[in-house]
Amino acid sequence: MKLEGRILHLFDDPEALRAQLRGAEVAGGEREYVYGVNTDAMISGEACTLGYTPEVLGPHFLEDFKEVVREGAVRAGGFQVIVGGHAYGSGSSREVAVVAHRGAGIELVVADSFQRIFQENMVYSGMPFTTDRSVLERLQSAETAFKDGRLQESLKLYAALAPDLDHSPHFYSRWGLVASRVGQWELSNRCNRACLALDPRVRDARLNLGVGLLKTGSPQKAVHEFERLLSEDPDHVEAQLYVGLVKRDYLEDLDGALPHLLRFLKLAPHHPQAEEVRLSLAAIGITP
Repeated sequence: MKLEGRILHLFDDPEALRAQLRGAEVAGGEREYVYGVNTDAMISGEACTLGYTPEVLGPHFLEDFKEVVREGAVRAGGFQVIVGGHAYGSGSSREVAVVAHRGAGIELVVADSFQRIFQENMVYSGMPFTTDRSVLERLQSAETAFKDGRLQESLKLYAALAPDLDHSPHFYSRWGLVASRVGQWELSNRCNRACLALDPRVRDARLNLGVGLLKTGSPQKAVHEFERLLSEDPDHVEAQLYVGLVKRDYLEDLDGALPHLLRFLKLAPHHPQAEEVRLSLAAIGITP
C-alpha cells in the first residue's frame, strides 16, 4: 500500500478530534488516545439496518463519536489511516465494523492493542493493521524513495515491512510493483500472488501478475490472468491490449488476438501503443 491520504488520531480530547476533521494535521505527541473504542461506536446498530456494504456503512463510520464526528466526515476528510489506543475494537463482535472502516476510506488501522475478535475480523476481511506505530513512518520512507527513483532502497524498505503487514493485500501489491520496476519479476510474482490470495479483487495485482508471468516465460499463464481480469472488467484497456499482444506475438493466435486488439483501439484510440496496433492491423488488411 502507499500512503496518500491523511491520518486520523482518535484522541480523547474532542477538540483535537474536531480540529482534524476541519483539516488540521495534529500529531500524536503526548496526547491520550481513547481507550477501548468499541464496535458500537464504529458503526451503530441503526446504521446496520440500512445494509452491509462499504458504500452503505462508510458514511456512518464513527458517527457521533465523542459527539464530534458527523455523518460522512471521515470519508470527506480524506483519511486513509486511523490510529487508536488500547483495546481497539472491543464490545460486540459485529463484522460490519471492519466493513465500515473500508467504506470510510480507511486502509490501515494502527492501535496499541486490539480486541481479539475484532482483530480476527480484520484478518478475514483483509484490513491491514498493526500495533507498531513506526510502520507509518517506514511506509512513508519507502514510498518517498520510490517516488524519488531510489528503487533499490524502496524495495529494501518494503521488504522490511513485510512482517508487520503480511495480512495486507495492498501492501503486497505495492511491493510487487516496486520489485517489477527493478526487474525482480519472480519476487514481483510472489508478491502479487500473495495479494490475490488475500483479496482476489485487487485488479492492479492481477494485471501486474500477468505481466510478470509473461516476463518469466509463461505467456499462456499470463493470458489466463489477463482474461480473468477481463471477466471482471470487460473494458479494462490494458488487459485487452495484453491479451491481444500475447496471443499475436507469443502464441501465434491471430484470430484470438484480433477481437482484443480491436476492442483496445475502440476503448483507447489515443493510447501510446494504439498507433503500433493500427499499423500491425493495416499490414494484414484490417482497418479498425
